[in-house]
Amino acid sequence: MIKKYFPPYFAAISIIFCVFIGCELEDPIAGVKSKDVVSLSIEKDGIETDRIYSNGVDFVNIIAKLGNASDPNMKVLFKTDNGSFAGIPSDQADKQTFSVIASGKEARAVLISGVDVAPRVTISAWVEDFTDEKTIEFVRALPNDLLIESDKLKIKADNSDKAVITAQLFRDLGKVSTGTRVLFTATAQSDNEVDVYIPQWGNSDVNEKVSIEIKGKGENNTIVVVTATVDKDGGGKLSKSIKIELEGVNP
Repeated sequence: MIKKYFPPYFAAISIIFCVFIGCELEDPIAGVKSKDVVSLSIEKDGIETDRIYSNGVDFVNIIAKLGNASDPNMKVLFKTDNGSFAGIPSDQADKQTFSVIASGKEARAVLISGVDVAPRVTISAWVEDFTDEKTIEFVRALPNDLLIESDKLKIKADNSDKAVITAQLFRDLGKVSTGTRVLFTATAQSDNEVDVYIPQWGNSDVNEKVSIEIKGKGENNTIVVVTATVDKDGGGKLSKSIKIELEGVNP
């Protein structure tokens, strides 16, 4: 429990006052500050940090220290509004709340990132009604490699037939963050007049994929090179291309 105590002068005055008129003393816990009960820190590899990658596997250690106003071995409740705590049973639906009995004056939890970029993730530790909180950032996890493919390598250039082109992103560790933008360009390899319809960009989904459609309109057969480009982990760009044949309506 939280230690309850009266300052000596407060206790003396209260006793004298109550002897004459009778009263119920207020709960002295109302004067205890949260920082005297629990304080929170966030560490990665033993160093305080305020950011990790949103790749679904990066993690931080959450450390709650119990203060002078707290007894040892108290129950500590950790909460977060993003990511998930390690060690939670698979049948527990709530992965963002974790409780543990402190070992003496310290309790620990491990928070694992999600795959959504989050500029502000709030983490808190609770001991009864007292709390401390910190914020960290889940920064974008970019790909280390890229693959491009299409469900068709030839389509009719009649502005109705289409091919679905997919850029698959890869990371060496964990997953690429959702919403990672991939740019697309289409370049004809001949002088034949052709109109190519393709989105300029798309954002990755939870499966690390970006899919777009390509259509074309032209009189003659034409080869179009579709190129996908994305920012690379560690700097620079990744770029891969695929050729799509547009079959002219009057070849």
